[in-house]
Amino acid sequence: MKKLNWAFLILFSFAFVACDDDDDDVTLDTTDPVITITSPTTGATVTAGGVINLEGTVTDNEGLEEITVSMTDPDGTTTELSDKSIRDFLNDDREADFDIDINVDANAAAGDWMVTVTAVDDAGNEASESVTVTLTE
Repeated sequence: MKKLNWAFLILFSFAFVACDDDDDDVTLDTTDPVITITSPTTGATVTAGGVINLEGTVTDNEGLEEITVSMTDPDGTTTELSDKSIRDFLNDDREADFDIDINVDANAAAGDWMVTVTAVDDAGNEASESVTVTLTE
């Protein structure tokens, strides 16, 4: 009987000591990525059939998941440029530099086109930055 009491005492002690109070503070990432477009500048002019050179950086405090590029024509139709997505990142996935040439269709409508860079980080936070380019014929 004494052996059984000692076994229960040891088992109870082990269970009591092994339990964690789970008071560890968990910090959630609520910070959006930061996007900086250095080229082109708003108001830049490009001719139909020309090239828009898109340059800039994206940074995040924890880690980037995906960066996409899209264009919105003068009628408001947005097209994602899937071949321009960025998935190669620097510094433990916290930074990306981009230098992308976007070929403009020779038959593209003249007017203001918006080029948008959207970044999503590992926590699902999302940010977008746009620049308006005037397309001439």
